[in-house]
Amino acid sequence: VGPKTDQINPVISITIEFLGGKDLQEKVDEIRKNLQPSIDTGQLEIESEEKTSIKQL
Repeated sequence: VGPKTDQINPVISITIEFLGGKDLQEKVDEIRKNLQPSIDTGQLEIESEEKTSIKQL
């Protein structure tokens, strides 16, 4: 992750929160929609969207 560019901080964070009835893919789509302007201008590049499953205890 590089230096701050315009309004984008050089940080990627993962937040665990109640999804309010949304499934995980809907939440991912919502976040991506918010990031899309930065992707379109080349300020942000997503290198991977790999998903994995975690077993519940």
